Amino acid sequence: MKKVKEERKPVFFEISGFKFELAKMRMSENTVNAYISDLEQYEKFMSEVLNIRNVRQIKSEDISKFIQSLKRKELSKSSISRKIIAVKEFHKFLFKQNIVRENVAAMIDTPKQEKQLPVVLTLDEIVPAFTVNVNVICHALQKRKAYRYVTGDGGHLFAAFLVVRELLEGGDRHSQQLQDNGRVDVG
Repeated sequence: MKKVKEERKPVFFEISGFKFELAKMRMSENTVNAYISDLEQYEKFMSEVLNIRNVRQIKSEDISKFIQSLKRKELSKSSISRKIIAVKEFHKFLFKQNIVRENVAAMIDTPKQEKQLPVVLTLDEIVPAFTVNVNVICHALQKRKAYRYVTGDGGHLFAAFLVVRELLEGGDRHSQQLQDNGRVDVG
């Protein structure tokens, strides 16, 4: 016999008001759903583990216990951060709506995200890709004779592409100018 999933009744009815508020802020549906899912997990922890049935009963220590439970589950820092942000925003909402007297989540910190270093390309990887792109742009500009119709500094744009192409192809017509002035005059 197939077991039917029991529908849980919400303990914190304020979550539906918060969901409505998020929708008014024109957040994407995915963001709203993620926040609500996180808050449902928060609500379940508060009601089932800590026996808290009303948002007015929640203390900052209770939120810390919830965060510790997330860490024990070995969730990624980004998942934990998102859940903490959802909880903080929910409590900010409760405070602004005068549902609670203080924002008990205000002093809760989100974990610092690990910053990844950018991938750095070598000169040998950059030059071929850039040469192809400059050649494609120069060819397109020549084909459409676009350089004749560009006004202002745009006329110099085509010449700049030609100089860059020449430098990338190993030409040294402008290298002395570049060394002497730190720039190449294309006009």
